[in-house]
Amino acid sequence: NVLNTSIKLGKRRLGQGKNLHHQSTLLASPHKQRQEYGKICRTFLCGYQNTDSWPHALALGIVGVALGIQTVSSLENETACEKAKGYEEERCPLGFPYYRKFEVAQHKNRESRIWVTYKDGVYDITDFINSHPGGDRILLAAGGAIDPFWAMYNQHMTKQVIGILAQHRIGTLHPREEVDAVDFADPYCNDPKRLAVLPVRAQKPFNAETVAELIPDNFITPPDLHYKRHHHPVPDIDPEKFKLIVAYEDANILQVSINDLKSKFKYCEMPITLQCAGNRRIDLYKLKECQGLHWEGGAIST
Repeated sequence: NVLNTSIKLGKRRLGQGKNLHHQSTLLASPHKQRQEYGKICRTFLCGYQNTDSWPHALALGIVGVALGIQTVSSLENETACEKAKGYEEERCPLGFPYYRKFEVAQHKNRESRIWVTYKDGVYDITDFINSHPGGDRILLAAGGAIDPFWAMYNQHMTKQVIGILAQHRIGTLHPREEVDAVDFADPYCNDPKRLAVLPVRAQKPFNAETVAELIPDNFITPPDLHYKRHHHPVPDIDPEKFKLIVAYEDANILQVSINDLKSKFKYCEMPITLQCAGNRRIDLYKLKECQGLHWEGGAIST
């Protein structure tokens, strides 16, 4: 009789546990699921504490172990069987759905849409590619993080560029995903020293104008006063090993060393005036907000 009573009580406890388990699977958050599983454990603990006979306790224990195995198995299945659908039932505080990195990696071409991540954000940049000043080079980050590229191309780190990217945000990396650490060791640390008199428009990469008042003083602009226009750090090379490679598609047409350039080619000189296409962009800003450095009139040298 005692054994039959304990079995009936065990079945009733098991029914309560299954009901709680069913309710918990309807919850979006695994954290909330664990809270519900905790209720199950407390239910059995209370049953054990109120039991006067060892068979009763034994029956509860067996049922508790069985349900515990079911609980662990359920949690493992929760992790293994999460669907690649953007976790529509889970949304970040900003209201975006969560995505996993493997989902982002599936979007590398226009057919599947082109996604990238920046910090913990997920962005669909498919419709922006044709407007990207760097052309298809942005596709190097397709399906992955753009952070390492922006660490090199610091000109992206402006309010305007961040604002453009924000318009294409579609989601957030799932909290269980670790955001890859980016090595922000300064790639510009070996850049040469420049004259302090140059009007600087960006430090990294370095962009600066010729002093406008000095332009009329010399038809040929002294090298140190020549305007500076960079997209990258100044190459830090070994002059003995460096080779200039002229290539077309997959064919290398010419490879020459610095010594070759000095000794194998005829020396000649001619006056050439160079001007950045953005020269005097500052005047456009007076009419309308636009993209690019705020060049005045000194992005020109001969």
